[in-house]
Amino acid sequence: MAVNGTLLVAKVDGHAPVKPGDKVELLADTQRLHAFDLETDKTIGHAQEKAAVAR
Repeated sequence: MAVNGTLLVAKVDGHAPVKPGDKVELLADTQRLHAFDLETDKTIGHAQEKAAVAR
């Protein structure tokens, strides 16, 4: 899926009644959200990393 030219990958329930090409609205659980730097493959702002830094 692309948003403003940026590729997004979403993992959804296999029983979700959608098919390729369908328009969907996605809501993200930010506690389970993972973002990666395309050049380094390192995580960006992962919740566990932030907790470790705060300690």
